[in-house]
Amino acid sequence: MLCSRITNATILTMDPARPTARELGIWRGRVVGLDSDIAGLPARRVLDLDGATVLPGFIDSHVHLIWAGLKARAPSVAPSRRVDAILRAVADAVTAAPEGGWVSLGGYDQRTLDRPLTAADLDAVSAGRKVYLGHISGHACLVNSAVLKELPRHVTSSDGFLAEDAMGAALALRPPHTLAELADAVAESGRVCRSQGVTACAEAGIGSELFAHSPLEGAAFQLAHETGRLPLRVQLMVAADALRPVEAAPEDTTTRSFGLGLRTGFGDGRLSLGALKVFTDGGMMARTAALTEPYAGSASRGQLQADPELLTQTIVEGHRAGWQLAVHAIGDRAVDLALDALAAARRAKPRA
Repeated sequence: MLCSRITNATILTMDPARPTARELGIWRGRVVGLDSDIAGLPARRVLDLDGATVLPGFIDSHVHLIWAGLKARAPSVAPSRRVDAILRAVADAVTAAPEGGWVSLGGYDQRTLDRPLTAADLDAVSAGRKVYLGHISGHACLVNSAVLKELPRHVTSSDGFLAEDAMGAALALRPPHTLAELADAVAESGRVCRSQGVTACAEAGIGSELFAHSPLEGAAFQLAHETGRLPLRVQLMVAADALRPVEAAPEDTTTRSFGLGLRTGFGDGRLSLGALKVFTDGGMMARTAALTEPYAGSASRGQLQADPELLTQTIVEGHRAGWQLAVHAIGDRAVDLALDALAAARRAKPRA
């Protein structure tokens, strides 16, 4: 007996030899036959679609489930248009935070404001709290003076705007989210994905200092999976900056490995490790993508995330160690570096 049968539908099979079908049979969560394959087989549940079209689930190759889930639950200043409206939103959020605690908001976009917003502006409504205003790009933030005072000496900002590594330094000061909070964020984002027809995705970089949700965020996905709150298939890309030096035998061709809080039982058809995520530059909205020519109205050409030789070495060593590679490269200068490094990796160890 089939678990379910879909009937009276236009089913797109993605098989050139059999592009469409009218009926589909499901057994224990898997498609087991079409049309004549399942003719006469009884089913516990029959769904008549009255001619509607059935598509395979979409696969999104680049998502940030935790980031999106946390952002959905946090206060937002979007759309960022007027500084006084942003400051009112910050003041409202501050009232719910304990004295000396962190206040995190999202939706900030400096490009659309009526005037520049600074750390001093945030100070006026912070009431002794540390305020972190996340940029919509995910590659920058604005913080108040209480955060600036705790940053490492080499991280400086005249107005409270921090991008890329400097943003990571600010996030490192924030108390880590609990695994329960992160698992809830994964579940929330997963439900949104499913509502849009996305049934599988790749989480683009866990363990990255750029986001710094928790040193155990890999375990949050496992917790969501084990508690039945992971409604889609997920592959986890591991951020290259999560790798740490290791002493390995020369024939094992790796000098770095990682620890993300993963434990026994990790990895199946629903949740597994995927590619190594390498960030070569930032993003266009924060003007940190690495360009060969300056941004309009600016002398800045953006920035690479590290020395070009180190980035190339990371890509080559990742390939040699057996990782699939997912290289973030937005600006043309970063794309050139990435392509050259991938070519070098293939030369060092030819494989698919």
